[in-house]
Amino acid sequence: MRKVLAVCMAVFLLAGSVSADTFKILGSRALGMGGAAVAVVGDSTGNTNAETQYWNPAALGLHAGVSIDLPFGVQVEATGGILDSAKQISDSAQQFTDINNAQENGSAINLQQIKAFAQGIQSLQKLNKSGLGMLLGVNGGLNGAYGTWGLSANYFASVGVTPHVELVNLSLGTIALKNALHKLRGAGGLGGINLGDLQSLFGTQTTLTNQDIQNLISDPGTVTPSGSNVTIADGSLAAASQDLKATVDILVNQANVGLTFNGTTYTTQQIANALVNVAHNEGVSNADIKSTVDTIVTIQPLLQDILQSGNSSSFSNNNSNVTLAGIVYDEIALGHGMNAAFIDESLKNLYLGFNLKYLQGTVGYVRQYVFQGDVGDSKDLVSDMTKDMATSSSFGLDLGFLYDMKKNYKTRVGLLLRNLNNPMFTQPQSAIDAGVTDKYKLGTQARAGIAFWPFRPMTLALDYDLTQNETPVIGFSSRYVNAGLEYNIFNKSYANLALRGGVMKNLANSAASMAYTGGIALNLIHFVIDITGAISSETVEIDSGQSIPSSGAVNLSLGLTFGGEKKEPKQEEPKEEPKEALNEPPVGTAKKVSSGLNLAITDFESKGTSASDASVVTDFIRTDMVSNGYYNVLDRSNMETLLAEQKFQMSGCTTLECVANMGKVLNVQVVLTGSLSKLAEDYYITVSLVDVETGKVTKSVDQKAKTLDELRDVCRQIVEKITK
Repeated sequence: MRKVLAVCMAVFLLAGSVSADTFKILGSRALGMGGAAVAVVGDSTGNTNAETQYWNPAALGLHAGVSIDLPFGVQVEATGGILDSAKQISDSAQQFTDINNAQENGSAINLQQIKAFAQGIQSLQKLNKSGLGMLLGVNGGLNGAYGTWGLSANYFASVGVTPHVELVNLSLGTIALKNALHKLRGAGGLGGINLGDLQSLFGTQTTLTNQDIQNLISDPGTVTPSGSNVTIADGSLAAASQDLKATVDILVNQANVGLTFNGTTYTTQQIANALVNVAHNEGVSNADIKSTVDTIVTIQPLLQDILQSGNSSSFSNNNSNVTLAGIVYDEIALGHGMNAAFIDESLKNLYLGFNLKYLQGTVGYVRQYVFQGDVGDSKDLVSDMTKDMATSSSFGLDLGFLYDMKKNYKTRVGLLLRNLNNPMFTQPQSAIDAGVTDKYKLGTQARAGIAFWPFRPMTLALDYDLTQNETPVIGFSSRYVNAGLEYNIFNKSYANLALRGGVMKNLANSAASMAYTGGIALNLIHFVIDITGAISSETVEIDSGQSIPSSGAVNLSLGLTFGGEKKEPKQEEPKEEPKEALNEPPVGTAKKVSSGLNLAITDFESKGTSASDASVVTDFIRTDMVSNGYYNVLDRSNMETLLAEQKFQMSGCTTLECVANMGKVLNVQVVLTGSLSKLAEDYYITVSLVDVETGKVTKSVDQKAKTLDELRDVCRQIVEKITK
């Protein structure tokens, strides 16, 4: 109990820790079920069990036979809404072009174009939001399991791209930004307030009079004189014009932007009035004008910083950059799972497991500065990263726990602790020079899971990250909750078609969208092919009517399986014996440590005696085998149900081939057969164990009883001998 409490305390402490990499989803079955697999082992027909070692080595204690699996997967995720920011910048590009053309041609720029300019600056600023970038993951390898042991060689790659945009220090050498802006504004002024070209807003047939110009610069709410071509906006826009004045003040004071017409210079309030009145005369609604002004006002502090820094700083001081960082590591693991009954019989439902791992990792890092001649295309970025990488090795330890309640409650609960010793790898010199720590750490990851089988063909699963895991994207963390289901359509030992679906959500990022997963697996004889994919619910429109998801993944697994999970069938309770029998000291009925093998008992054959006597002896043997505990004895009623489903007749099944086929139908590893014979006055009981896989008798015992009364004790003695 103290050990259990210690484990619980460790998990509690881990719940607040941070790991240096996201939890990797290895294998198609796990991804298809939403990434939930800690409490799910290869429980259904046609699923390879080899990946059990990765997801929870304790589940190897339930593994039987041989399994081999070759998984391969790719994951891509745009984090923090980077695609949306890129789309907004792209949408603003045309407006920027229009603004530039208007300035060069001396034509007017409207309020909506200024809004687009403000939105573009906001989108650029969003690129600095923590956790925004691109994340790429690749994994694959070879996984094998033999009995309760597992051996795997997997590789994992995780690379992150993080942008950083600095909106200050944007002058061109000795020409300050404000002077560049002054040059761009031309004769009429910046911001679309080129009054000399305003008449283009009213058509070539309309000539703006001095009164029209006066109307344009008047405060909203002023009465429009009769006969004017320009109407003054109503008083509800007065506050919007006053708010806009603050932005115009910054342009005038910081960038020497003014407004003149025919030698007259106008105040900043008159400039703001003109912007509002022009939009009003263009038919823009009051609500849209107010919304546009609100958007422009939001960039006032940032605009002031840009203009102030532009007075003295140059591009050479601008630190806008792109950081590419990541790790590729190979993991060779030896795993083992076992039942905890060796500690105490009360822990017979608990399974323990471990992975001992050798890891070799290569860490890469590069940071290129946009305005310092560093950045080329994406190939240059990757090439620079590969020039400075560091390779080192380490060791790792995983622990797994699985509490099996499937027999009585159709449920299993699991806990996985990966990289318990925090393996570390050497960072390249470029990372150290950038101020990153000199070690890349694979921190401890803790994940809990629960699986439920509502009925035989269906599995439901739920996983949750107890640790918050960092990623190579700076500022982006992951902490997933995963849920999924699996439905086996055929569910035969020789053929199965499994359909899977699930969802996953990153709780560490409130803006992260839900991701949906799905997959299909086909099993024919011993060969398994498994294909799954995942896609985010969030999409970004990249072109007219065309959208792409913010994240996606695809996995392919090929496998071979011989045998399967050690089933935990319903065990038959020992039958109540006559009182006189209970008073006798039991012979050879001491509980043994379970072999973990599933066993079915056939009806004993009667020779020279009645069928009812043989049936009684069968019940004696069944009861004693259950009490002995060495085998997991399949309940009689379950046997009949399974055989009836397959239309398999137990009566008359006496050959070894038939017995072995029966065992395969029942999904057990061993079948016990026997007979009760009478010769003269003596009774003889013969019992044999048949290995289902080989179809051969592995052990046989026979014993004589002189009377029917002795048969009870003889059955106990036979069970003791046959389970030694």
